[in-house]
Amino acid sequence: FFERSLRNIYNFEFDELEFPETLEGTFLNEEIKQHYEYALFCMISSYKEEKYLNKLSDRNQLRFYEREKYLSDHEWILLPTSKELGIAENGYFGVAYYQVNEDNTATVVIAHRGTCFDEIDNLLADLQIMEKRTPVILNNALQYASNILNNDFSNSSGNTRSFFIEGIPVSKIVHVGFSLGGFIATASMINSRFPETYAVTFDAAGADYLRGSKGKSNHVISYVTTPNIVNTCNSHIGEIRRLIAFPEQSTSDEKISVGTTVPGHLDLLAFQELLETLETHDLDRLISVTSMMGGLQYKKVSKWPVAKIEPIYGPKASIPEVQYYGFKDLKSSVLSVGSMIVGGSQIMVSKTLWRLTKRLDPNTGRYEGIIGINYQREDKIDYLT
Repeated sequence: FFERSLRNIYNFEFDELEFPETLEGTFLNEEIKQHYEYALFCMISSYKEEKYLNKLSDRNQLRFYEREKYLSDHEWILLPTSKELGIAENGYFGVAYYQVNEDNTATVVIAHRGTCFDEIDNLLADLQIMEKRTPVILNNALQYASNILNNDFSNSSGNTRSFFIEGIPVSKIVHVGFSLGGFIATASMINSRFPETYAVTFDAAGADYLRGSKGKSNHVISYVTTPNIVNTCNSHIGEIRRLIAFPEQSTSDEKISVGTTVPGHLDLLAFQELLETLETHDLDRLISVTSMMGGLQYKKVSKWPVAKIEPIYGPKASIPEVQYYGFKDLKSSVLSVGSMIVGGSQIMVSKTLWRLTKRLDPNTGRYEGIIGINYQREDKIDYLT
C-alpha cells in the first residue's frame, strides 16, 4: 500500500530509478556547478570503501566510476582516505580532494560519509545528535582533517592558519557531507581554526547547538529536500536552501506527530513518515534529479521546521516483536540489525541498539536503554523574499 502510494505521488520506482547526468556546460552558474561537485564528493565518500562499493549493482558501480572520472576530468586530485591514514574508529569514513586555483592556491574539500545502517556506531552518533550531545565520531573527522593538512604529502608552516598541499598554499577548506556526514561537516567547520573554512551540507541534521559563542554562521550552506526525520533534527546554521526538485511538504498532514497513545499497534503515520524520509532523504536521487534541472536549483529559507525529538528509555522487554507484513524492500534497506524500525506506538529501535545505550536508572535500580523515539514537527516553511 505504502509503496504503491509513493509511486503514485512521486512517480518513483524503488528498483528502477534512472536519470541521465547533466551534460557539461549546462549549469546555471559557477556556484551551482561547484556545489553539484560537492554532492558528488558526498557520493564518493558513501561508496569509496570497498565493502560498500561491492554492494552496488553493476549499473550503479558504473555510475560511481563515471562520477569519479567527472571529478578527475575537472582537475580534482584525490588525497588518501581516512581508512588509508588508519582512521577507522566509530564507523567514520572520509575522502579528501584538492584542486589548484587560477591564483596557484589550493582548495581542499573533505567529504564525510553519512549514516551506514550496518555501522552501529553511526546509529549511536545519530542518537547523540538527537539528544544534542557531541557525537564521538566527530573526533575521528577532526583527526582526519588534521592529518590531511599535516601529513607527508602536505606541510605546515607551523602556523595553524597556513597549510600547504604538495607545496601549494591552501586558500580554502570546504567540509561537505550528506545526512550524518553533513552534520559532521558543519561541526568540523565550527571547530576549525583556519579562517577560510566552510561547510556545504545536503539534507543533514542541524548543528547550531554546537556553535556556542563561535561565529562563522555565514560559512555554512545547507541544502534540504522535503521536511523529514533527518533535516528537521535541530536548528541549522547559516543559509538554508530548499531544493525545488523535491515536494515542499510530505504527503502527511501539515502537523506530523509520530508517537500515538495506542500501545501494541503499528503506527501507520510513523510508518508513512519513515517511508517518505527514505524517498526524499536519498543522495543518489538528489544528485540525479537536480542534475536534470541544470544543478541545485533552490529557494532560500528564512525558517525551516525544527522537530521535537525525545528518545524513550525503558527495559529491554519493552521492545515488541514487530511483524514486517512483507515489506521486503524496506526491511532489506532499513530494518537491518541496530537500525530504527516502526512498531508499537512510536518509532522503535532494535535490541542491539538498546544494549549499546543501556544505563542504570538510579530511581528504579534497573538497566534501561533506548526503546523508541517520539518525534513531532509542523511542516511550515518561510522563505526569504
